[in-house]
Amino acid sequence: MKLSAKLVTAIAAIALLVVALAGVVSNTSQTFADVNSGATISLDKAWYTDGSLITITVTDPDSDNVNVATTTVTYDASLGGVDLFQNFTLAAFIGDTNGDGVIDADDFDVELGTTAGGTDLNLDLFVSVNDAGAGFVTIGARPDGDVGGGSTLNAGNTEVIFITFVVDEIQTLTDEVKIFSTQDPDGLLVSPIELTAASGGEFIFTITIETGATTSNANLRADNNNTITVEFVAGSTSKDQAKVETTGPIIDVIGPIDGFSTQDQTPTFIVQISDNESGVEVDSIEFTTNGVANSFT
Repeated sequence: MKLSAKLVTAIAAIALLVVALAGVVSNTSQTFADVNSGATISLDKAWYTDGSLITITVTDPDSDNVNVATTTVTYDASLGGVDLFQNFTLAAFIGDTNGDGVIDADDFDVELGTTAGGTDLNLDLFVSVNDAGAGFVTIGARPDGDVGGGSTLNAGNTEVIFITFVVDEIQTLTDEVKIFSTQDPDGLLVSPIELTAASGGEFIFTITIETGATTSNANLRADNNNTITVEFVAGSTSKDQAKVETTGPIIDVIGPIDGFSTQDQTPTFIVQISDNESGVEVDSIEFTTNGVANSFT
């Protein structure tokens, strides 16, 4: 559609540079399929052009898998006061054991000894997470527990504590997503991967649009005016779509005419920008004089 003419007040009657990106429109629609019905899938734009990098984002907290981890620490139970709170480093990317959305003391099992099966200490000690990504925790005495008061934790001044918890791991949704275009309806299967173990279940995959090319693991063939679709292989019909445009917007300087000169320090420029395919995103327009951006109405 055409954008109505814009009036531009310039600082000086010098060269005017217009930069307008074709089809730069944010797309926030999100839907998903396959592994878990509550997951979502999205493309990062509503319009792409030849050579554009497509970013596919899958958000699925239920696919944010964890592994059981165990470790031992030496806790000094004979100390009193604040010294009963002692800092330790466990494995990185501590996870949410019970799935309640919060990583706290309820996500740890604390026992006496070097292996599982020792005396249950969960009523005497708690684990407070300072930095789940780095694995930093504080182990402290519960106010209503028996640390330092004649319990097993007093024997020998220090005791080895066995801790069980879970850690996040980087997951890959192997061949779970299909991307295809009007030009190539068969498309290909892709495997989004978590960028970090602590992503919370956000998976990313990128692929480049190539007009006139053959679809491959790195490229998707999508010609002008094609529709790109991403969806899941099974489990849901949810999907996201975008368009391809290989021609840019039309930019016409209506006034002043070419070769016009003036001593006016604040001349008015009239520019018309139109794009019959994707429309014009006003936020993508920049007017500059001598490399300096100017506001416009």
